[in-house]
Amino acid sequence: MHARTFKTEGIVLKRINIGEADRLVTIFTKAEGKLVARARGVRKITSRRAGSLEPATQANFFFRQNGFGAELEQAQLIHSFSRARTTLRRLTQVSQILEIVDLLTRENQSHESVYSLLVATLEKLNHPGPKRQILVHNCRAIVAELGFGLPPVDTELALKHHIEEIIDRALRTKPMLALAPLD
Repeated sequence: MHARTFKTEGIVLKRINIGEADRLVTIFTKAEGKLVARARGVRKITSRRAGSLEPATQANFFFRQNGFGAELEQAQLIHSFSRARTTLRRLTQVSQILEIVDLLTRENQSHESVYSLLVATLEKLNHPGPKRQILVHNCRAIVAELGFGLPPVDTELALKHHIEEIIDRALRTKPMLALAPLD
């Protein structure tokens, strides 16, 4: 059985440490949709990929797909969105949008428009200025683009409850939208 290799642009949604030096990385990609891949040795001090695997980091990712799943071979940083994580407020906002995209999308289903909305949101969060309306507008657009409809009432709290109803649990990123200490 031959391993398939491929390259795609993506944004890291989350990461989980496994073993002594590896991570499972969830990446929302432009062409392939959401992928979960093992990044071997990435937690070692000598790893050059570690900086490209932080949540909300945009990179070109090189994968090898085999019978056991995807393995991340290489990552070339495009944008770190570092200013979007300079304060607790901004970090909360970034975490909120990443969690929403992660929970509302399925693996291996391409959603280029949602990817574009995610990139646009991170770019806006990376610049100074008010963020509340940007976050709410783009969250609404992502929910609608994925076919989940919108709540009958156009409020941030209604959107929060609508998302939680879809995922059938409370969001882990606290607080969410209307309740968050947003800029």
